Amino acid sequence: MKKAMFPVLWVSALGLLPIFAADPSMQPLSDITGRQKHRERSRILVDLDGDGIRDMLLSNPLTAGNSGLDWDVYLQREGDYHRIGNLWAHSKAVSFERPAGDVHAGVIARVWVYIRGGVGKGAFGYYHVKESSIEELKSLEIAPDPDNGGIGANIYAATFRKSPIPFELETSTTADDGKVSWAVDAK
Repeated sequence: MKKAMFPVLWVSALGLLPIFAADPSMQPLSDITGRQKHRERSRILVDLDGDGIRDMLLSNPLTAGNSGLDWDVYLQREGDYHRIGNLWAHSKAVSFERPAGDVHAGVIARVWVYIRGGVGKGAFGYYHVKESSIEELKSLEIAPDPDNGGIGANIYAATFRKSPIPFELETSTTADDGKVSWAVDAK
């Protein structure tokens, strides 16, 4: 039986504030392989659009590999999550920033990624996040191994050492009854 999810409201001096909304990360993910009852996921909580409310990237563990995995991107609007698209990234090689000026009209955030392509090299690039979509990855190949010339390693370190927009990486734990809980993952 599917349960309807309703926002829980809290009354404060400011009035009614939504503190819980339909959150796709709180739904258990069945393990289609049959090896276990549920699959665990990762999520990244980050304020992509600068409205002070954390948006979410939710992983698809069935796509996981050395180069990363597929993430569904959700913007939080009026107490609800709205999926705007997906992107490919590794949780250890992702960074978020807001584009400066109006050079990129309609872009609310840029997501920098490194996608491992083989031994010592891969795609370094970014996705533009808009209000209702995500543009295709724009990338170039680099070799982030310091033994391969150094410049790739410097680009990688400068981009992923500290994200201009702070974010939190969390991993799920799903109980046998399907209750999902989240804990901060050590970066």
